[in-house]
Amino acid sequence: MLKLTLIIASLSIASVQAATPRVDARQNRQDVRIEHGVANGSLSQRETHALDRQQDRIERAESRVEADGIVTRGERVYLHRRLDASSRTIFRARHNRW
Repeated sequence: MLKLTLIIASLSIASVQAATPRVDARQNRQDVRIEHGVANGSLSQRETHALDRQQDRIERAESRVEADGIVTRGERVYLHRRLDASSRTIFRARHNRW
């Protein structure tokens, strides 16, 4: 019985962690874009800090959305819109040099 309970608990934890795989993938890609901007000098330290803070806020929002174990379509749309805005900010910050 204990073994069955552990299996069920691990499955429910796994489903909560994988509730937003596309959001996670987009966040990872945006982190890579920020790292590339730092590496090639197109992002200043100030811009990098602001973008990192923005990514942290999105991660906190994702944690709040996943807290109840169910991510609704509306919540997913909300997260993707925040990621869209973040993506635009990253692009503008990386391409604002003359």
